[in-house]
Amino acid sequence: MYPLVEPALKSDGFTRVSVINFTCYTHLQCNRGPSPTCLDWSEICNGQIDYVDSEIDEEHCWQLELNECNDDEYRCTNGQCIQRSFVRDDTRTSECTDGSDEVRINVEQQNKFRTLSPSFEVKDSTCSFSFLTNSCIETRKDLLLEAIDSIKDSSISEECWVACRRVMNAYFQDKILWLMICHNNPHIEIINKICPDMFYISHVPFLFGHIYLVHTRDDSKIFANEYFQPLYLCYTNSHYDEFFFHQPKIFFDNKTCFRSKVAMTIMITAITWQLNYYPLVFGFYKQLKGYNSVINYAPEMCNRSNMYQCMNSRKCIPVNRLMDTVNDCPQRDDANMAFINTAALTKQLKSYFKCEISNKYIHQSSVADRKCNCEVHPFKWCEDESLDITYARKNISFQTICDGFTELFPIMIEKRNEMDETECELWSCNNIYTRCDGL
Repeated sequence: MYPLVEPALKSDGFTRVSVINFTCYTHLQCNRGPSPTCLDWSEICNGQIDYVDSEIDEEHCWQLELNECNDDEYRCTNGQCIQRSFVRDDTRTSECTDGSDEVRINVEQQNKFRTLSPSFEVKDSTCSFSFLTNSCIETRKDLLLEAIDSIKDSSISEECWVACRRVMNAYFQDKILWLMICHNNPHIEIINKICPDMFYISHVPFLFGHIYLVHTRDDSKIFANEYFQPLYLCYTNSHYDEFFFHQPKIFFDNKTCFRSKVAMTIMITAITWQLNYYPLVFGFYKQLKGYNSVINYAPEMCNRSNMYQCMNSRKCIPVNRLMDTVNDCPQRDDANMAFINTAALTKQLKSYFKCEISNKYIHQSSVADRKCNCEVHPFKWCEDESLDITYARKNISFQTICDGFTELFPIMIEKRNEMDETECELWSCNNIYTRCDGL
């Protein structure tokens, strides 16, 4: 066990902490961030670099990415293999550590993960509701966000750093008071006098292990206008140049920087500026994920039958990543079957969910996700959502044959649509299910 911190905002604009315990993976010794943060086992091979000074947490993960399962096995999203008979066998228990063998848990079930006293089930599972961690303990995300932000940019003075924190925290604590004093705020005066033109929000990367968030000195003034000035995203590699192709760039601290594309109206949902910034940064994460490439496959590796070459890109991904609701290619062609080579997809389809009536395949992660992917017209019903109804609609039950109600969806037999009420007038069905017994 290793202590992490639980933030508690105080009236002076600073955050005090109380200590709680989380498990830490201690077999990889690198810098995860400011003490007392540490690496959780769920953050190893999660598709992004979590260490500040090393890529060791993703070093050999290509072996999992390329792992193939036997015909009688189901391949979990994370590369783990389980017996196919375990798939969709119990919504309360998952054999895949990432839960990809079962229907997505609903919101009420997810709430049990959001606890400071996690059960073994929670600690032995991975979740993907945050870009900061794959831990199923949601509180860990908030604590990491607070800890990462606590690192002062070494290029600015303590006075500048404190003034910036006070300005932003004061806004989110009491917006009305802030609007009254913003034009005469002494902390804004300090920022204007002693802060540099550009400085890091945190001196550790926020995204993918190498994207930093950068503010300008003038950004402190925009809170009075109630919107966020678009942040600068700064990085040291060229993976993201295509995304920012039409945006003007500048250079800061040997990094290439771009303004994010749009300003964001401030929506106050939390009392700390860190938690209010989180949705904005999460949006960057989803937009840029397709350009991120932790594993740089050699060209000969990309030509393998179990790999897919992204359109107009040097990036390639394993075929098991196709149509998994996550955009892994820059052009998002991995989410569109029309662009995918049939040969590369044919083998994968056996692990997908087939919508029989809609005649389409969807990834297992799209089943029961509260989004209709296989709508049946004109009934306004979804094959991939109401699974119990789907079974009843597609399988004949003796007691429903010729009972005066159409339960079965039409089945094409010899070019004719047959149902459970087809041609019932030709033979009388007289049994306990079709007659009233007077009770």
